[in-house]
Amino acid sequence: MRWSRGVVPALVLGAATMLAACGTNDPTTPGAYGEDPGFVTGSPVVFEEGKYPLGEYVDWDDTLRIRADVVGVDGDDSGAWLTLDVRAENTGSRARVLPELELSCDGQESGFGAPVEGEAPRPSRVPADGSVEYQERLSMLGGGARGDSIPKCTGEVTIDLTEQGERSSSTMQAWTVPDDLVDELNERRPTPESGGQQEISPGVLVDVSVASVGGDGRQTWLSVMVNFDSDSGKELPLPPPTLHCAESDDAGQALRDGLTIGGSGGMQVELLMPPGAGGEPLTSCSAPAYVEIGPGRWKLSDDELDYLNEELAREPGRPYNWVATDDSFSSGYQVVVVPDATAAEALEALGPNRRKVSPERFWAIRVAEHDGGVVLFTWGLVDEDKIVALSRLSGLAASYGNTVNGDDHVLVARDGKVVRSFDPFLGQDYVKSKHLPEEKGLDLENDTEPASWTLLERLTKVHITRDWLMDEDHPAYLVK
Repeated sequence: MRWSRGVVPALVLGAATMLAACGTNDPTTPGAYGEDPGFVTGSPVVFEEGKYPLGEYVDWDDTLRIRADVVGVDGDDSGAWLTLDVRAENTGSRARVLPELELSCDGQESGFGAPVEGEAPRPSRVPADGSVEYQERLSMLGGGARGDSIPKCTGEVTIDLTEQGERSSSTMQAWTVPDDLVDELNERRPTPESGGQQEISPGVLVDVSVASVGGDGRQTWLSVMVNFDSDSGKELPLPPPTLHCAESDDAGQALRDGLTIGGSGGMQVELLMPPGAGGEPLTSCSAPAYVEIGPGRWKLSDDELDYLNEELAREPGRPYNWVATDDSFSSGYQVVVVPDATAAEALEALGPNRRKVSPERFWAIRVAEHDGGVVLFTWGLVDEDKIVALSRLSGLAASYGNTVNGDDHVLVARDGKVVRSFDPFLGQDYVKSKHLPEEKGLDLENDTEPASWTLLERLTKVHITRDWLMDEDHPAYLVK
């Protein structure tokens, strides 16, 4: 099988509602924000930027101080948020405008606060010689006017106190968010399913989709297609892609490192299965399962997880798995193996009417010696009478081929006679014959291509690798 986007609206609405209620007048003027003259913001304040531990009071100015502490981290499909307990104290003789709180990831403004469901609404002011207490959520929203979801909170993470409706680094006080809370916040962020485009750095858009499951007998991997679009105009390093499954605290690493991207394009990346508790690669993968590249994260859909686990159950490291996962071999080719024969003998058996051509020609037949025998390969067809003739060289010739119409055919000839000719997928005989002993244990119906190639190897004792088969140095011929 091959594989050819709640709270955020509520937060934005809540923020808009609060701003609308507050108005847009000069915040230093008595009566600002539509309040009576007894409701003031105080004199303009200019102070050095300061950062404090959560739970400590911050002096906003000479009469207003505020304390914030995180009481929970949560999220849903719309985003992730911090829930804060906030207390503000006013020692002045007039009511004060309550500054806004914003979550900042590495200096990027992240979003406004919003009321917590079931709690009292966020107050707009602190009464004279009094205090207010309330709970507020700070969501992970995109910077500035974008309002999109931040893939991941990175760098220095702070909760900033700002003037209502504006943010100025020269007049900012903030609490520093500890790393453990940042980690929890990131774990709660929504994860788009594979195929969704995300910005992993400024101007660099990436999307990821599952391609296939592969293996070489020693390692198992998930191949993913990484498409990218960058406006930087130069090659940039791609953060190492990793694969994550619920069964493991560790990630599966990419087979290749030093990957780069530039402009628009795509590449296939093989991700090893994550290690289990004993260090051995996982043989199953459960949700939440995702691919991560830098701050971007792509969740494997239910169908993709089902496909992955079906392939894992079939041992992706089995011989000839590559013919099932490489799209080059999806349909329309034929391979013939003749043990204990030479290329010269095979060419003679193919007949005198032949000429050497490029191996890329559709009907070209590559003929090359390998592993004590000779292998023929074509994107076209080797006629049955040619295979029968080849069987007379050493007593055996075995072939597997498929067509663009989805027809599969295994043909085995001994000493000039067809002894087995059938469709391995349908189990249908083209020539009435008995099952060969070498077919035992092969899942020819559900794993047709790898199982058919394995059958050829069992019969001929010739092992073929993809790298050897696709070597452009193999001579190719057109045969009449």
